[in-house]
Amino acid sequence: MTLILEGHGWMLELCPDTGGSIGALRKGGRDVLRPAPPSVRNPLQTGCFPLLPFANRIDGGRFSLDGRDVALPALPDFSPHALHGEAWLMPWLVESRSADTACLVCRHEAGAWPWIWSARQRFSLSGSGLRIELALTNESGTSMPAGLGFHPYFPAGPDARIHFIARSVWLTDAREIPVRAAEPEALVDWSEAPAVGPVRGLVDHCYDGWTGEARIEDADGVVQIAASPVCAGLHVFTPSGQDYVCLEPVTHRPDAVNGAPGDMPVLGPGETAEIWMTVTAGRM
Repeated sequence: MTLILEGHGWMLELCPDTGGSIGALRKGGRDVLRPAPPSVRNPLQTGCFPLLPFANRIDGGRFSLDGRDVALPALPDFSPHALHGEAWLMPWLVESRSADTACLVCRHEAGAWPWIWSARQRFSLSGSGLRIELALTNESGTSMPAGLGFHPYFPAGPDARIHFIARSVWLTDAREIPVRAAEPEALVDWSEAPAVGPVRGLVDHCYDGWTGEARIEDADGVVQIAASPVCAGLHVFTPSGQDYVCLEPVTHRPDAVNGAPGDMPVLGPGETAEIWMTVTAGRM
């Protein structure tokens, strides 16, 4: 099932059954997010999907909280790590919709992730573009780790340039688990708006302390994203052999749940965490 929203010169296609994902976002016929193939079933082939109750990797899928040991399954393509949370693997329900807005919801019962949670996404189109609001509620009787994020895919040829300002980048080991924070120039300093082509295959890292705004520029124009201040990290992915990049606003770095106290957000019973992201597009 797909759900089409239109208004203000924008078109948004939602795929509730496919992880509550976005199948397409267009302005005036231009793809602002990578379009999904027809009848898509894999969220990794969509234009954007939600990250919760954690973002990116958990080392070996294992962690402990308040004396409780948790072991999460790993998908074959990402073994041995658990990746991107659980919401992207679940069907979402349409709670409400209008011509240019929609609200999707889902609920997770305790399992390998031993907490009950519910989530809500609200999508709205305006003359400025798309706004997504994502909320996560802990419905269990004990505190749970609670990370949120967005995983958008942006069309980007080799000449496209990315610009944002960050304080640091998390460098990783051979298993793609962060080991230490460094100055951005230790990997790629995006404040200088480098072209994507030369760094293809190099970057799959989280930048901390970004300003909450980023942009992608190419011959077709500029796409800008902004995110709520609680999204302290921006995970950047520039895969080899692809014509897209991912700029992912997240509330924590990969494997934060195994980091120092305070690295990973935690929700008490009945508490809710919320984030938002906007996507706009214009000519150069």
